[in-house]
Amino acid sequence: MKLSLLPSISSVLSLASAQSLVEVLSSQPQLSSLLAALQEFPDLVDTVSRTSNITVLAPANFALAAFLETDEGARFSADPEYARAFLSYHVLQGTYNSTYFNGVQPSTRGAEFFPTLLQPGPYCNVTGGQTVEATAGTFEVEDLTNVTFFSGFVLDSNWADESLLDLEFDGGLIHGINPPLTLPPNVSTNLVAAQRESLLGAIQRVGLLESLESSKDLLLFAPTNQGFQNIGSEIDNLSDDDLREILLYHVAITNGTLYGTGLTDGLRLPTLNGNELTITVQNGPGFENVGVVSEDFFVFVNGVRIINFNLPIENGVVFGVDNVLNPFNTTARPPQSATVGQRQFREARAGTVFPYTEGIRTTDSPIFSATNVAGTTPPPNTPTPLIETMTGTGLVGTGFGNGTRPNITAAATPAQYTGGVPPMITKAPVLGAIAAGALFAGL
Repeated sequence: MKLSLLPSISSVLSLASAQSLVEVLSSQPQLSSLLAALQEFPDLVDTVSRTSNITVLAPANFALAAFLETDEGARFSADPEYARAFLSYHVLQGTYNSTYFNGVQPSTRGAEFFPTLLQPGPYCNVTGGQTVEATAGTFEVEDLTNVTFFSGFVLDSNWADESLLDLEFDGGLIHGINPPLTLPPNVSTNLVAAQRESLLGAIQRVGLLESLESSKDLLLFAPTNQGFQNIGSEIDNLSDDDLREILLYHVAITNGTLYGTGLTDGLRLPTLNGNELTITVQNGPGFENVGVVSEDFFVFVNGVRIINFNLPIENGVVFGVDNVLNPFNTTARPPQSATVGQRQFREARAGTVFPYTEGIRTTDSPIFSATNVAGTTPPPNTPTPLIETMTGTGLVGTGFGNGTRPNITAAATPAQYTGGVPPMITKAPVLGAIAAGALFAGL
């Protein structure tokens, strides 16, 4: 008798899980603001609804409300194209239940990168579209029952509430998050937020900014302000042509976006300067700090150390390095026991100021904590950039589940759009009602 009931039970479960995206969001009061935002873009809703094998990272109402008070939130409300890109960025290609992320292995060079529905367009210029980095655990407070997603400015998002996990709809799964993901910024905004004002000023001085910001699949090695100060005497004697060659040597040519996990020992990267860079991976002591566990090795490019990994930008990725690379010293390698990068201009002496920063807007952005690569807080007035270890790496945790990875349809099977030719991007009404708080009825 019990066996005869199985088909009907299976049918009921199938019907229950076949609700549309809009129907599921409508049934969740804590996600009503996201639904209201999506409904400003009927063609986007139609595209997502006709796409299978996806995971929607859904900002909860309170998360969206806080986001709309920020500068990025103001852009969301005022610029429909930005809002469209923002919403598309929250859709992962592949169906991943919440326990899948518990098994993501953290590392210094990066965890796992998930492709999204944000494809090349006004706010994306990378082959295959933008990705979101994710790893088990949380950063600021060691939490073994959560997950961290890293997006623009290396901001971290976590699960909003356990009740908002694994919500099934006919195209995949929905997980509530807080705060929302942030779109990767352009090069100049990223460098200011990362306190790389000397690099930005140098780029502007030789007229490279527009070219860099319009390039596809950019891989930029970004020296710290201190790195530029370390060669102050050399900078005093540089012509603009020499400076341009130095800067072009910091831009690698890649076939698609190359993340830290692809920086293997001995890898050689061609640059826009015409010379090559060489990656060296060496043993190191590792460290643990506020839930972050590093690998026991260091990664160098030529003779400088990579101290920040996978800083996403609109058109690629930035890696922070601790000194300036020298295109006239291409054979430099780190000493075997090196823990920091070496000055690449042998005759240079340190200057007294951060060069090229005149007229560059600076920031004391609270986005990143001033924790250095050794896991300790720098003393006051130490010119350590705010982004140091905030790279989505080395996080520990087991999540809400048991740490296993069942029921996954990975993005190796791409998200499938079944509605014919996707609709063209069109302007939609400004999201003024959301900005005014009128749509946050589910709070």
